[in-house]
Amino acid sequence: MSVGIVRCRMSGRRVRGCALGMSRRFLRATERKKGGNMIEARSDGVVCVTCQGTVPEVWERLLGTLDDMNVPVFCTVDHAANAERTGLRMPATRVVTFGNPAVGTLLMLEAPTIAMDLPLRMLVREAEGVTVLSYARPEALAARHGIDPSFAPVEKVSTFMAGLAESVRTGR
Repeated sequence: MSVGIVRCRMSGRRVRGCALGMSRRFLRATERKKGGNMIEARSDGVVCVTCQGTVPEVWERLLGTLDDMNVPVFCTVDHAANAERTGLRMPATRVVTFGNPAVGTLLMLEAPTIAMDLPLRMLVREAEGVTVLSYARPEALAARHGIDPSFAPVEKVSTFMAGLAESVRTGR
């Protein structure tokens, strides 16, 4: 578990935060290439997409796309910067939390425990010289909390996340 200081994008306040991590060996073993671009929905419900550019470039595309779409960004976390402040080093690893409260509320009304997985998150990281964008498949999150994956808000979030990832990947 990584614990560090994060900056809340809404208030600008610095707050303590934490996130679970996975080993690099596990991530390498589960990623594969499709048509020159790594796009995979792993069995653990995580989608990984390779992106052109460095982590800072992809990060700016992601934040810019969210801003262009008027999607509220609640928090950003730079795990590598937090690690560096403790004297540790790790590859560039950043997480953004964002979402539409109107859709998230419908999900929480259906199954209150899904609040543990909301707002939505996307991870941008360096993996052996490649920039990877990852997110949890909304259908997997829904299933974990007993929500039917065909529930309209789940389908809406799924379409949104896939479109957002593709937009960031291609820069369009």
